[in-house]
Amino acid sequence: MPWTYEEDNLLKVLVGERGQKQWQDIANEINRRMNGLSKRQGKQCRERWINFLSPDIKREPWSAQEDLKLLELQNMIGN
Repeated sequence: MPWTYEEDNLLKVLVGERGQKQWQDIANEINRRMNGLSKRQGKQCRERWINFLSPDIKREPWSAQEDLKLLELQNMIGN
């Protein structure tokens, strides 16, 4: 089931209050506040935060320096 705008907002608020450790507690609170309309698990909340909502996500294209560093490290370490 896709995440709703309300769930995303609740997740942002709860991560701000509780940090990025208590994912199942955060999921339980989202489910409680959504009055049974949501059945999120802790893993879903963690993945939603890390992959979509975290303010640490860098969304702009890679810089030339980042591209070069990636190629250098791939040459050293491999795939």
